[in-house]
Amino acid sequence: MRRLLCAAALVLAVSGLGAEEKESLSGTIEILAPAYSPLAAAPGAPVAVISADDIEASGARDLAEVLESQASVVLRRNGGGAGLATASIRGSSANQVLVVVDGIRLNDSRGGAVDLGDIPVDSIERVELLTGGASAIYGPDALGGAIVITTKRAKENRLSVDLANLSYPGAVGASGASALADSQRLSLDAGFLLGETDLVVSASAERGLSAYPYGGAELRKDSAFTGANARLALGLPLAGGRFGLALSGASREAGVAGSTAYPAKATQGDDSLRGSLSFAHDALVGGLLALSATANGSWSRLDYEDPGYGTKDRHDLRSAGVDLRASLFATKTLEIGAGCSGLFEAAESSAFASAQAGQPSRLSLGAYLAPKYLVGDRFVLAPIARFDWADDYAAGFSFLASARWKVLEALELKASGGTAYRAPTFNELYWPFTDYGWGFSAEGNPNLRPESSVSGDLGVVLSLGPFELSGSGFARFVDDLIVWSSDPASKPVNLNRSFMPGASAKATLRIEALSLSGDYEFLNPLDLSGGASISEAPRIESLPRHRLNMAAAWTAASFESRLALRFASDKVSGAKTLPGAVLLDLGAGWRIHEKLKLAIKVENLLDVRYEVVSGYPMPGRSLQSSMRFEL
Repeated sequence: MRRLLCAAALVLAVSGLGAEEKESLSGTIEILAPAYSPLAAAPGAPVAVISADDIEASGARDLAEVLESQASVVLRRNGGGAGLATASIRGSSANQVLVVVDGIRLNDSRGGAVDLGDIPVDSIERVELLTGGASAIYGPDALGGAIVITTKRAKENRLSVDLANLSYPGAVGASGASALADSQRLSLDAGFLLGETDLVVSASAERGLSAYPYGGAELRKDSAFTGANARLALGLPLAGGRFGLALSGASREAGVAGSTAYPAKATQGDDSLRGSLSFAHDALVGGLLALSATANGSWSRLDYEDPGYGTKDRHDLRSAGVDLRASLFATKTLEIGAGCSGLFEAAESSAFASAQAGQPSRLSLGAYLAPKYLVGDRFVLAPIARFDWADDYAAGFSFLASARWKVLEALELKASGGTAYRAPTFNELYWPFTDYGWGFSAEGNPNLRPESSVSGDLGVVLSLGPFELSGSGFARFVDDLIVWSSDPASKPVNLNRSFMPGASAKATLRIEALSLSGDYEFLNPLDLSGGASISEAPRIESLPRHRLNMAAAWTAASFESRLALRFASDKVSGAKTLPGAVLLDLGAGWRIHEKLKLAIKVENLLDVRYEVVSGYPMPGRSLQSSMRFEL
């Protein structure tokens, strides 16, 4: 690894350091950052919750693998290993999915999308997946939905060390013994209580070759990677509330192999630093007012070099932001939430250096009002209105209303609907005119409008003891979609519009040591570009129509096992049809000692050859083994 691990970046928002289990108008919410929780803000919205226990049982290495269990999420992967992994929620683009960690957004204005493979799971306490427009809660870029992450705090002293190895048995004949030790990961998770002060430290380091069979007998080449990350969070009492400090940093270098049609030997380096200061108090004005405030800053760098095209670019981005949120418990039936935020981002890029616009920057401000009404003890209504302003694009108002009605003790109805938008990125607005020398050129468009959407969801939840069944119907209309045209140069324009109706169903059954679950989604995305009506619009073939995930888990005193099935139907990528695939994963764990746990996981058990992105075959059968020492 040429670069040393960058230390630090604050990811712990205020409320994340001081929250407790608390009864609110929307029900009991046990979460570390309730001010940013979509469950708290929109109790009738479609939200899936993934706990730290769920993550551990799945054997996931990063956030991308965690989300593979959700039928509403399509992960776009440029191969395995360190290949780019971004999320599409109910047909959205990756740029339309907002990722929030303890109240701090990870999406930046330079490129937009977040690589979920860069987010380790060691420090994650909880993931909330909101599958609907959420700009009224979080501002820009939550058009398709939001992935809201709450990190761990020290509830008790803990210290664990994990060592994991990933191998590709099918590549042994071609690459020798190295296939049995293709990549390794060492991670540390520690929490300490010092009186009323809590300290959390987590870190990991990894290296790998990603040398799995790639397009037949050929091995994926030039995809070796090394990386490390670290995080420190401190919380202590202050002025009757709680003060928080958090620092995190990450560094990764990886080869970018390119596709089978256009192989490349490019390299990419990613470095980042994040930090934040926060304060939270949930008992001001005699317990009637809860307040959370955070200030955060970040720096990130992307180095990309492709000798084949003579490309060597460095892209830096710096940001600083503040966020203030408050809840006033006006009466027993009325809670009034309000807040404001500000964010400044500035780019410094070798690519933009030659542009007339120079190095772009963005200042954005936002404010929201969110009353929440409780009618009796069975009905909750939560409307939200937000106004955003930015100095380089036109923003405006966003709205979201959600309601939850407990019809019977075992039956709930949920409904939500609202508007959302995605801001154009610096690349889309200001990319300098570039002639790539092979009949292709590109430039940005400073006149772009934000993408906008209107969406709605209507669902039902039936709970009968250990059995729970839920289902919903949903639709989203998106206007002013940004696409890159080619007349005469490739240039982004507001051209497309789409309509995405669908339905989903989920069932879980827990009987003592046995747990069964199934998650299905149907999506029928329609292209309304060119003025086509809904009845005549062609289907967007680049998205799978059907997705199904099923899992069975069995847990005994010292043994646990899990079998998972994932299915996605056919889709079209470019001029190529990518066949659907049925994938099986099998995992098991043994606690052979009070302080030692062993685990294995076989992914793609049937050794299916498939592609998520055309030209980037995914790994065949792989074996992950790990040891956890709890000290």
